[in-house]
Amino acid sequence: MKSMLLALTLCAASQTLAQTSSYAQNCQLSRSGSIRFDSLSTSELTVRIYQSIGVITGRQHQIAREPGAGEQAHPKDVRFTHIYALVDSRWVLVASQITPIAP
Repeated sequence: MKSMLLALTLCAASQTLAQTSSYAQNCQLSRSGSIRFDSLSTSELTVRIYQSIGVITGRQHQIAREPGAGEQAHPKDVRFTHIYALVDSRWVLVASQITPIAP
């Protein structure tokens, strides 16, 4: 599940500018190179399972190059919550909230 979490987190973490976007849109940004992570580290990770629902919370330190920010890499700390549902024996990301932490 750790590798799946990383892949899903990368796609979910693509947009943190108070915008609503789909998982597919975020993955497209990552795949296209519009957003590039120079560094991404996760800490304070908590995983809770409630029958067929999984809740993952944590903190991330990102150094990213995002659309509209030029080519300059900028650091950002965020807190996240990812909600998963167990569907046909697979964990599926159904909701994600990423909130920047003020410096």
